[in-house]
Amino acid sequence: MKKGKSHGNEKLIYAVVFTVVALGLAAVATNPHLMSFSDMNYDSLVEKLKSTGVEVAPQGEVTAPFFSVAGKEISINGNAVEVFEHQDSDSAEAKAKLVSEDGLFVGTQTSDGLELSSVQWGGTPHFYKKGSIIVIYVGDDKEIKNVLAAVLGSQFAGGN
Repeated sequence: MKKGKSHGNEKLIYAVVFTVVALGLAAVATNPHLMSFSDMNYDSLVEKLKSTGVEVAPQGEVTAPFFSVAGKEISINGNAVEVFEHQDSDSAEAKAKLVSEDGLFVGTQTSDGLELSSVQWGGTPHFYKKGSIIVIYVGDDKEIKNVLAAVLGSQFAGGN
């Protein structure tokens, strides 16, 4: 008899664990605050930035000749930041690999192969990547660099 009772307790434990896991997954799926950083997109970026206390305002669309996707410019505490959302994280990673370590050269894939372009930024470029987005901030405002690093992780290219 002890075996049967133990088996019943195991079923109850499995049912409770399954319910807790299912509720947790449902909460993550319906609450963008609980999204994994690897799922970062434009909307979740803006939300995460706002949650840090900085002022974020959309400024319109931007283009960059070295990215195949149009971007969106946002203002963070009055500083221009460009956000390029790629199809998926693999696409963003592939584009990130085409940016030189100092951020002064960006590669473009052409029918003839890889073409490197020198970019005149007008300031120090800082490149960040998380999920499907690549973010470019040109400037030296320490607070902006810190908040971008806090939300997106360390820059992958650019100056200090």
